Amino acid sequence: MIKTDVLIVGGGPAGLGAAIETTKAGLRTIVVDENQRLGGQLIKQTHKFFGSSSHFAGTRGILIQDELVKEMEKGNLKLLEETACSAIFDDGIAGIYDVKRNRFEKVKAKRTIIAAGASEKFIPFRNNDLPGIYGAGGVQTLMNAGGVLPGKKILMIGAGNIGLIVSYQLLQAGASVVGIIEAAPKQGGYEVHLAKIKRMGVPVLFNHSIIAAEGKDKVEAAVIGEIDKNWKFIDGKQRRIECDTICLAVGLTPTSELLWQAGVEMMYLPALGGYVPRHNEYMQTNVPGILVAGDAAGIGEATSAIIEGRLAGLSAAKGLKVKMDFGKRYNDLLTYLDGLRRGSTGFKVKAAKNTVWNKKEEIKGDAFARGSKTKRAPEPGRKKPYIVIECDEDIPCNPCEASCSFKAIEIGQDITNPPVFDAEKCTGCLKCITSCPGLAIFGIAESGEPGKTVISIPYEMLPLPEKGDKVWACGREGEIICEAVVHSVRKSPNKTHIASIIVDGEYKNDIRHFIPFSAKDAVICRCLDITCGEIEEAISRGYTDFEELKRYLRVTTGPCQGRTCRSIIMGMIKAGTGIDPSKGSTGTRRPPEASLPFSAFVKKGRRSGGKNEK
Repeated sequence: MIKTDVLIVGGGPAGLGAAIETTKAGLRTIVVDENQRLGGQLIKQTHKFFGSSSHFAGTRGILIQDELVKEMEKGNLKLLEETACSAIFDDGIAGIYDVKRNRFEKVKAKRTIIAAGASEKFIPFRNNDLPGIYGAGGVQTLMNAGGVLPGKKILMIGAGNIGLIVSYQLLQAGASVVGIIEAAPKQGGYEVHLAKIKRMGVPVLFNHSIIAAEGKDKVEAAVIGEIDKNWKFIDGKQRRIECDTICLAVGLTPTSELLWQAGVEMMYLPALGGYVPRHNEYMQTNVPGILVAGDAAGIGEATSAIIEGRLAGLSAAKGLKVKMDFGKRYNDLLTYLDGLRRGSTGFKVKAAKNTVWNKKEEIKGDAFARGSKTKRAPEPGRKKPYIVIECDEDIPCNPCEASCSFKAIEIGQDITNPPVFDAEKCTGCLKCITSCPGLAIFGIAESGEPGKTVISIPYEMLPLPEKGDKVWACGREGEIICEAVVHSVRKSPNKTHIASIIVDGEYKNDIRHFIPFSAKDAVICRCLDITCGEIEEAISRGYTDFEELKRYLRVTTGPCQGRTCRSIIMGMIKAGTGIDPSKGSTGTRRPPEASLPFSAFVKKGRRSGGKNEK
């Protein structure tokens, strides 16, 4: 029998947050985690976090784990990796299994904190057992922890934050995301995550879901369909998308088996992922000595999990009569947690948590995004750079404000306030571009050449371009607008670099991304696998009318009929020739607008022999 003051089940954000407080309080603490490395979701989250700059905002998840471990008091800590907690018995004693030593042991703890995280949800569809179908978390683990790309052509199911973030990371890793489909009428994730996906040319379809996977021994395609307001597939609104990987980002559910075993009262709340333990705001359950934190207490984001873990650790210390001032620590953590759950993005979680806590408080969510504002606009003819902030939600986040030493960006104490930009105070240092977790800040400057503008863009792809490189400048939907030249590349230690390109001044409010001019192997027409190089060669040979180009290469004749490639190709024609293709033919749009089976056009009848026939 192992005896300790505190047993923490789970070494993710919540578990580490709890261990910080218990070890600093002088409590003997054991952390068990079934993985080979502590950190949970953090070890595969390469994106920068939102939140307050004082609580890891602007820091990439893979770096936060090390910072949390450094905060623990090592003399009071015992870490058991590759060890699973498999039971909590009636007397409160826990059973743990050490995989490395193949040994089962019992732990008697005065307080047990369950921070076991969550598991991925899956949805039923035909052939959903084919190799090549993954959960989004599994794809993140393969890529960011294992260095393995799951496939080359990925279809993402789900446009929540996880689906959007993993899609972006797949693009960073060199995969092609052939599309994102979402059953709801709009994305569930932040608008800034959707925006950076769209400006990279990834098609996003709302009110769509997957019907079937196709393939003999592995995924070769997916059949998707449009759904109505009752979540039923609409006849004749199906299409086939070629892909070698299907990635499911359809939600998480709390890992709650140990809580059920311990006799904790459970309640069903869809807003928190399913069955969650009833607990108070100090993370105490109805079972004495059992506390919860993080996704096991209800699905949230990692920063909230860290704070909940700290609250649980403090509660364990207080219950064990540790002498310290708990009041201020509790209040500071609860105030910050409340700030993370304000506004239109967090009010549902806050309302659900209040249900768990039996707390009577009216929670109101904003129906519309408030968007960033400009206090004082740049003066006409301004020579030094200034910024444009395209942050259109009340996300709890303030790294842009914290990064500006000249107070040109103001958010205020409530970090869900939209950023307000004051051009008069802006020096043009552009440091805020690298600090924004949503990649939603851009720089504008005069190039010194008449009629030309330098646009500075956050860039996280490899290889980095070099000064003088030719690129295709793209708009917010990924459409190619014009040809551009790389003006400069400023590297940043946090890996959000600034790539500046020179364009005609008339496009300064339209261009927000670029793709390398030499990316000849990049697929433009995904339906027929027609590459950028093939289109460029055809244009150079004189196929400058869209209809001619269509007949020569067959672009836009595939199942999507040009939804994803038409605007890109028209931009390439304009950039390569100076001819505006919109003034000529833009290609004929013919019905049906989506691929349909032949059976949809044939009435049911009878053979002469009396057998039914479609």
